Amino acid sequence: MDESQIGPASSHAGARRWSWSSVGYVTLLLLWGLVSRLPYVTDFESMGKDGPEYINSLALDETYNVPPPGNIGFVVLAKAAQVLWSTPVYGYAAVTIAITCLALVFVYLLGTRFMPRPLAAVAALAFSCDTIVWFHGTPIKSYPVWMVALPAIAYFGTRFMQHQRTGDLVAASLALGLCSVVRNDVLMFGGPLWAGCLLLGRARLRDWLLGAAIVGVCVSVWFFSTTSLVGGPWAYLQIVRAKHEFHEQLGVEGRGLIDGFLRNLVKYGIWLIWSAHLALIPFAYCLWRYVHSSRRHWRALTLAALWMLPSCYFAFIISTFASAQIFPLTLLVYLGAVRGLELWARQGNKILPVAGGLLIALVCALQFTVTPLLPNSNQRNVILNVTFLKYTGAGIRNDYNYNLVDFGMSSSLKSVVKQLRGPEPVPKIPPRRLQGKNEPLRRSGE
Repeated sequence: MDESQIGPASSHAGARRWSWSSVGYVTLLLLWGLVSRLPYVTDFESMGKDGPEYINSLALDETYNVPPPGNIGFVVLAKAAQVLWSTPVYGYAAVTIAITCLALVFVYLLGTRFMPRPLAAVAALAFSCDTIVWFHGTPIKSYPVWMVALPAIAYFGTRFMQHQRTGDLVAASLALGLCSVVRNDVLMFGGPLWAGCLLLGRARLRDWLLGAAIVGVCVSVWFFSTTSLVGGPWAYLQIVRAKHEFHEQLGVEGRGLIDGFLRNLVKYGIWLIWSAHLALIPFAYCLWRYVHSSRRHWRALTLAALWMLPSCYFAFIISTFASAQIFPLTLLVYLGAVRGLELWARQGNKILPVAGGLLIALVCALQFTVTPLLPNSNQRNVILNVTFLKYTGAGIRNDYNYNLVDFGMSSSLKSVVKQLRGPEPVPKIPPRRLQGKNEPLRRSGE
């Protein structure tokens, strides 16, 4: 956030008026998040490759095997949700939907830091309609925690930068710490942003100590609770190391610069274009305006870099193994897109950016709800299904939870390009549910 956007606090009357406005927008966003996700709740535990491990780990015993580093908070929340929904899959779905709805609230709140509230609400709505974001709203996947952590840290962190209030520092630290309990790698993805807010807010030593203590307590909770289940700290660290080495084999170290870095970059880029498409144009304009006047916006650009760098390093250098890895950038894209429309419109004109944001939301919603899967008749169709089309409502409804290897196909960049140019028959057809019902997946896709 830049100097022009971090100004004096609003008057009491204005704050009270806007407070009621925010209550209305937040309520509508929560209702939309609930109504839009519920129809896509599936009973397929493997809709999310790690689903069976998450189900098994609800026992919270020595068989705990959620892929490292554990995400024990996500499991505990699902176990608590079983009080209302005894079926484990529905318990996880309830947690995922709740996290998604909370993410929309914080996207909206962060948007209010640099744009009018109606525009912030439109940005949150458009983000919720993104096809990959929507897809991750119900299956057993903990990635939506990223969508809560980053905007929450940024919202409270920029408030601390403006006012140096202890309450904002505590809230930003709790956002980082508690989200890391639910999904542990939030510590890596959100830590630099949290530290940047404290640095730019000229935090005192006691502020750093207080924030670090809060985060440290949260980390201790998930670390020691997880290690107590898997055989102690040393065994836990060995499991994490093995998982890290596995992912490295998919990146630059394992596949080299061309088929490692370039493959990761291409996957990241096509996922972003597939999901955000229209929003990328006004976002690019917003980015150009901010860079062009970087002396004024250097704080915003610095925080954006700290927001993105950890996820970019992991995605490009280590491995782009999940479409959800674009979430950190996707969050910025939709906020920046509506901000870009505001900058492009005439001063004080809110109709154009609101209409533009709603159009983006509508197109994204149609993409998710009406896009069909292609028949699995050749390798090109399978590549398109696995890479793009499964991240839709049709993908969820048809339990389409496959990777190329499930069809006996290579995922190398060279092989994918070859099949897109001249598709060959599919080597094998996997069962309809890889770890569920063993129904054949028909080639016709009917």
